[in-house]
Order: sequence, then structure tokens, then C-alpha cells
Amino acid sequence: MHSRAAIHEAGHAVAAVQLGLMLAHVSIVPDRDAAAHVALATSEGVSPKKLSIYGLAGGCAERAAFGGPSRGQTSDLAGVNRILRKIAPGEAEFGTLFTIARDEAEALVARNRFAIGIVARALDRELWIDGREVPPMLWRAGVAPEFVKGLPGR
Repeated sequence: MHSRAAIHEAGHAVAAVQLGLMLAHVSIVPDRDAAAHVALATSEGVSPKKLSIYGLAGGCAERAAFGGPSRGQTSDLAGVNRILRKIAPGEAEFGTLFTIARDEAEALVARNRFAIGIVARALDRELWIDGREVPPMLWRAGVAPEFVKGLPGR
């Protein structure tokens, strides 16, 4: 069984890869800011929708594996809230955007449970993974990133 932190962070990491985002690193080593975290190389130019799906994927992975999220999801929800409040003019619009992002994050996690398990296993073993190692880890396991599958000729 994988640790809860490893599943949570693996959910973010796999979502990042599947959304075509560049990872800096993935860690389950606590630091002064968080018990564990995934860092993107950059979020500049990334759509709010992709950032929201990425932000919600950790909690969705926990729910899929353990039946519910941990307290660690609070900061993820706060981040998604900040992202969506910038583009949602009202409560109804915010609720709609949040629901869409949550549903897409849940679907992404469901399609990628095997990949999340691979990354979680590596995190439980290594504690910290360079973000550039995650896509090849998935390729070796036969998991092609979804954004690649949609390219012409694929």
C-alpha cells in the first residue's frame, strides 16, 4: 500500500504530465511550507482550467485510493479557489467552473490509476523525484501522456 502523501502528490504529478505541464520536482519530504508537494517548472501561460484540474487531482487520487482526502487538500482547494476567482465574475460561474475542473480531475485520475501507482511507488521509495524523470517513468510502464495521444499521427 502506498502512503497517502505519495498517492496525493502522484495524482498531481500524473495530472501535470497528462495536461502537458512541465514538472520541476515531486516530493513527499516535509518542508517549512508543506508536508509534501509538486512543483511545476512554470505556470506562466497555463490556462486556469489546466491549473485547476492539476490542483484538484491530488485530492481526487486520495479519494480514489482511500475513500476521502486528507487535511493536505486544504491548500490545494485554496489555490484552485484563487485561480478560479480571478476568472469567475460571480458565485454561479465559480461553482460551474469548479465543478467542471473537479469532474475532469476525477476522470483524469480514474483513467490514470496505474500511472499514479507507479509514481507513488517511486515516491515512497525515493521521497523526491526530479520532474524530468516522471514522463519517462510512465513511458517505460506503457503509459503515454494524453496530450501526446491527441497529436496528428498518434
